Amino acid sequence: MTQAIALAVVQETIAARHPSKSIELSAQVHHIRHDDVAFIDVYGCDNAEERRSIRTEAVMLLRDLGIHVELIGNHDVFTISPDFSDPATLRDCRSRLAKQYGTTKREQIRNDIELAILSDPTPAGYVYVDFEGISPRILARTEDKATFVAYADRILSIFRALHGEFRADPALSMRGMTFSINTTVVSNEQRAAARRALTVRLAEAGYSKEQVEQLIPPSQVGVETISEYAMRILGDDPPPPPRIPKPRRRSQPPRSRPPNDVT
Repeated sequence: MTQAIALAVVQETIAARHPSKSIELSAQVHHIRHDDVAFIDVYGCDNAEERRSIRTEAVMLLRDLGIHVELIGNHDVFTISPDFSDPATLRDCRSRLAKQYGTTKREQIRNDIELAILSDPTPAGYVYVDFEGISPRILARTEDKATFVAYADRILSIFRALHGEFRADPALSMRGMTFSINTTVVSNEQRAAARRALTVRLAEAGYSKEQVEQLIPPSQVGVETISEYAMRILGDDPPPPPRIPKPRRRSQPPRSRPPNDVT
């Protein structure tokens, strides 16, 4: 549903505006007007006045995205949650809000990571990104470990190229900076658009055409196999062997002592 995708972008925007809180949104929708939103529920905020203020922000942002918000009395409603399953529509909604309100550094970091993921042809299923902790984490379902190492290294290399080494910054809260992308639903046209957008971002950062092509090869990206992709990234260096812990030797349980005979 369009409202659920718009609600996801609104939740991201509000979470970026209130980094000290874990804001989550849900919406109630009338059965008779299923293209609109009736009411927005705000979670993660105990203060009633602040909760009303955040709800007002969410209503304004939804209206900016073309979603009408109005509660009609005596009509049944159903609840929807934010939907992050359509990367292309999410990016379109974010760009519409960015044109009106600008883009924060936190939002730009997320956009760049998404471009890196969307421009990669590797079958990776749902890709989970966590930039909330001390060091960034990327989880993906790839064919083997070598492919995963190449996949994660490319995404982090693009992040470092655009934003430098990942460091804790007191002025930039990364709380809640966790998200996932379903790469199985990304079309070839969407990947091509992401490659073009990422090429522009890297060029704006001062990288030459040759350096950009190291991260985004213009021709073979769409046709190379997984093994060729892993070999291009890793080169001749074999992937590190997996560290398998040795099984711990189980000690025998102590034998119970027979009770003393009492005569």
